[in-house]
Amino acid sequence: MDSMYGLLTRDSFRSTADLAAEMALKNPKYYTELIYLSRFSDSPLNWRALRCVELCDIQNSKLILPYINFLAREFPLYTIDGQNRILPKIFSNHIEDLNDEFLGAVVDKCFTLLLNPKNAIAVLVNAMQFLFDLSQFYHDLKPELFAVVQQIYTEKGNSAAIKIRAKKILRNLETK
Repeated sequence: MDSMYGLLTRDSFRSTADLAAEMALKNPKYYTELIYLSRFSDSPLNWRALRCVELCDIQNSKLILPYINFLAREFPLYTIDGQNRILPKIFSNHIEDLNDEFLGAVVDKCFTLLLNPKNAIAVLVNAMQFLFDLSQFYHDLKPELFAVVQQIYTEKGNSAAIKIRAKKILRNLETK
């Protein structure tokens, strides 16, 4: 295979994502292509590429460091559920690597995602988790996060997954 584009346009199987991640871990050219595809390709290719970036990050968290602030800067522009689901998970693993200049945009986007109940459950859960993880470093974020998560927890119609995560985060915010 001579490109990530060719590989990821075939299908969305986990085995394909694993193969792409394996190739990117061995060759920086492929990793750079994944970053590029995740931002500048149309759906579903953009979130497939980002999924591979996440798989690479699990195996080698240093690989993303030259790109983490680019992804943070661009995060407000991402509109696809798959992208908005994956990026908060990646950011949670790299809070200390995020530049303060872009961190505010990530926080704003995560709160915006949280306040829109039409977003996919995984998007809401991951945005909530990122904000909680961040609040461990930025304590002044806790009151606002507590209010929003409490609102989410008490709203009718939210899924069990959202309520379970919200309850856990509320409990942790109260005790810390």
